[in-house]
Amino acid sequence: MEVPRPPDAVFAAIAARAPGEDWDEQRRVLGRPFVLRSHVIELDRAERRLVYRSKLAGENPSFTVWSWEVEPAAAGTGSRVTLSWELRPVTFVRKHLLSPLRHRWIAHRKAPAILAALRD
Repeated sequence: MEVPRPPDAVFAAIAARAPGEDWDEQRRVLGRPFVLRSHVIELDRAERRLVYRSKLAGENPSFTVWSWEVEPAAAGTGSRVTLSWELRPVTFVRKHLLSPLRHRWIAHRKAPAILAALRD
Protein backbone atom coordinates (compact mmCIF):
# COMPACT_ATOMS: atom_id res chain seq x y z
CA MET A 1 0.00 0.00 0.00
CA GLU A 2 1.20 3.50 -0.80
CA VAL A 3 1.18 6.18 1.89
CA PRO A 4 1.71 9.87 1.02
CA ARG A 5 4.23 10.40 3.83
CA PRO A 6 8.04 10.02 3.98
CA PRO A 7 9.29 6.47 4.71
CA ASP A 8 11.02 7.42 7.98
CA ALA A 9 7.85 9.06 9.33
CA VAL A 10 5.73 6.07 8.35
CA PHE A 11 8.17 3.63 9.92
CA ALA A 12 8.29 5.70 13.13
CA ALA A 13 4.50 5.35 13.39
CA ILE A 14 4.75 1.59 12.82
CA ALA A 15 7.65 1.13 15.27
CA ALA A 16 5.59 2.94 17.92
CA ARG A 17 3.44 -0.22 17.96
CA ALA A 18 6.40 -1.88 19.71
CA PRO A 19 7.04 0.25 22.82
CA GLY A 20 9.75 -2.15 23.99
CA GLU A 21 11.17 -5.59 23.39
CA ASP A 22 8.09 -7.10 25.07
CA TRP A 23 4.69 -5.57 25.65
CA ASP A 24 1.12 -6.51 26.56
CA GLU A 25 -2.12 -5.15 25.13
CA GLN A 26 -5.58 -5.45 26.63
CA ARG A 27 -8.15 -6.49 24.00
CA ARG A 28 -11.79 -7.53 23.81
CA VAL A 29 -13.29 -10.05 21.42
CA LEU A 30 -17.02 -10.69 21.54
CA GLY A 31 -17.09 -8.85 24.83
CA ARG A 32 -14.48 -11.07 26.47
CA PRO A 33 -11.29 -9.42 27.73
CA PHE A 34 -7.90 -10.97 27.06
CA VAL A 35 -4.22 -10.02 27.07
CA LEU A 36 -2.18 -10.15 23.89
CA ARG A 37 1.55 -10.54 24.61
CA SER A 38 4.04 -9.44 21.93
CA HIS A 39 7.79 -9.83 21.52
CA VAL A 40 10.09 -8.08 19.01
CA ILE A 41 12.02 -10.49 16.79
CA GLU A 42 13.66 -7.85 14.61
CA LEU A 43 13.67 -4.05 14.66
CA ASP A 44 15.90 -2.56 11.98
CA ARG A 45 15.35 1.19 11.76
CA ALA A 46 17.90 1.65 8.95
CA GLU A 47 16.09 -0.88 6.74
CA ARG A 48 12.68 0.18 8.14
CA ARG A 49 11.71 -3.37 9.11
CA LEU A 50 9.81 -4.57 12.19
CA VAL A 51 9.03 -8.23 12.92
CA TYR A 52 7.28 -9.30 16.09
CA ARG A 53 5.43 -12.26 17.50
CA SER A 54 2.09 -12.01 19.29
CA LYS A 55 0.13 -14.59 21.26
CA LEU A 56 -2.51 -14.80 23.90
CA ALA A 57 -1.09 -14.61 27.40
CA GLY A 58 -1.36 -17.97 29.11
CA GLU A 59 -0.81 -21.56 28.17
CA ASN A 60 -1.91 -21.52 24.51
CA PRO A 61 1.23 -22.15 22.38
CA SER A 62 -0.25 -20.75 19.12
CA PHE A 63 1.08 -17.39 17.88
CA THR A 64 1.27 -14.99 14.93
CA VAL A 65 4.38 -13.46 13.38
CA TRP A 66 3.83 -9.95 11.98
CA SER A 67 6.24 -8.30 9.52
CA TRP A 68 6.27 -4.65 8.50
CA GLU A 69 8.49 -3.16 5.81
CA VAL A 70 8.58 0.43 4.56
CA GLU A 71 10.38 1.60 1.44
CA PRO A 72 10.26 4.72 -0.73
CA ALA A 73 7.38 4.65 -3.20
CA ALA A 74 8.27 4.03 -6.85
CA ALA A 75 7.05 7.50 -7.83
CA GLY A 76 9.58 9.02 -5.44
CA THR A 77 7.02 10.62 -3.15
CA GLY A 78 5.62 8.85 -0.18
CA SER A 79 6.13 5.29 0.99
CA ARG A 80 5.26 1.75 0.09
CA VAL A 81 4.20 -0.27 3.17
CA THR A 82 4.11 -4.05 3.22
CA LEU A 83 2.37 -5.84 6.09
CA SER A 84 2.43 -9.62 6.25
CA TRP A 85 1.50 -12.14 8.89
CA GLU A 86 1.97 -15.84 9.45
CA LEU A 87 -0.41 -17.65 11.75
CA ARG A 88 1.26 -20.49 13.61
CA PRO A 89 -1.54 -22.46 15.23
CA VAL A 90 -0.50 -25.38 17.41
CA THR A 91 -3.64 -26.82 18.95
CA PHE A 92 -6.08 -28.86 16.86
CA VAL A 93 -8.98 -26.42 17.25
CA ARG A 94 -6.86 -23.40 16.35
CA LYS A 95 -5.19 -25.16 13.44
CA HIS A 96 -8.36 -26.48 11.80
CA LEU A 97 -11.11 -24.10 12.89
CA LEU A 98 -9.94 -20.78 14.31
CA SER A 99 -6.85 -20.12 12.19
CA PRO A 100 -8.69 -20.04 8.82
CA LEU A 101 -11.29 -17.68 10.32
CA ARG A 102 -8.63 -15.47 11.88
CA HIS A 103 -6.66 -15.28 8.62
CA ARG A 104 -9.75 -14.08 6.74
CA TRP A 105 -10.55 -11.57 9.49
CA ILE A 106 -7.01 -10.15 9.39
CA ALA A 107 -6.94 -10.00 5.59
CA HIS A 108 -10.34 -8.36 5.17
CA ARG A 109 -10.75 -6.28 8.33
CA LYS A 110 -7.73 -5.78 10.57
CA ALA A 111 -4.90 -5.28 8.03
CA PRO A 112 -6.86 -2.83 5.84
CA ALA A 113 -7.85 -0.80 8.92
CA ILE A 114 -4.26 -0.68 10.23
CA LEU A 115 -2.89 0.33 6.83
CA ALA A 116 -5.61 2.94 6.29
CA ALA A 117 -4.72 4.54 9.64
CA LEU A 118 -1.18 5.13 8.36
CA ARG A 119 -2.55 7.36 5.61
CA ASP A 120 -4.07 9.76 8.14
